[in-house]
Amino acid sequence: MGHSTYHALIIKYNKRAGHGLTMQASYKLSKQLGDADAGQGDMYNLRLLKSIMGGYQTHVVQATYSYDLPFGKGRSLLANGGVGGAILGGWRIAGIHSYSSGTPMSIGGSASFSVLGEFSNPVQITTYDGWRAPIKGDKFDPNVDLYLNASVFPTQNFSTFGNATRFNPKMRNWPGFNENINLARTFNITERAHLEFRGEAFNVFNRVVFGALGGGNTLANANFGKWQSQANSPRRLQLVAKITW
Repeated sequence: MGHSTYHALIIKYNKRAGHGLTMQASYKLSKQLGDADAGQGDMYNLRLLKSIMGGYQTHVVQATYSYDLPFGKGRSLLANGGVGGAILGGWRIAGIHSYSSGTPMSIGGSASFSVLGEFSNPVQITTYDGWRAPIKGDKFDPNVDLYLNASVFPTQNFSTFGNATRFNPKMRNWPGFNENINLARTFNITERAHLEFRGEAFNVFNRVVFGALGGGNTLANANFGKWQSQANSPRRLQLVAKITW
């Protein structure tokens, strides 16, 4: 049975600011070590099996909010009604913003030995530094730049066991950035019946989390280092109408 050790610092902030505004934010700083997720690595070398866990993210920031827009009856603007108050009144905006570090990086490509059973042979390395390839412009261009630097890896000796831990403690996959926003209003049809109209935008800024092509993190593969796929969902918009009674 695998083991893991998890350490985390979590800071939360909740605020009902008044005037229709409610906010909540949190920050998590964490580190997780162990072998509970081991499906690769030399089972005869427990020192290499223990490493940074594959799914953990060092930094995670999340913020949520809801704000009743200040228009219409009972609000600070257009409180006397009229056409403007009727059109703009009663709307609320809400959002969820999430930002996180990338997950730890692993590299495959060494020879497989049957004595390892369900485990795979780790690669041979000389350093955990410099795995990220330099870029040619001001920002990463997946059509021009590689994400991994093949030159830092030695030629693999397929007759011996590798010496790398399961994940590089100094290298991460692409970080995550995401903002979801919705604009909604509830209309009273009768005393008991209500119509909610809502417009929602997921990944509203259309941020891209780049991921590896097939074989992108496997040494000697033609796609090694190519981060040309999209690992998150592109921007999506939807309209929702809901009747309750």
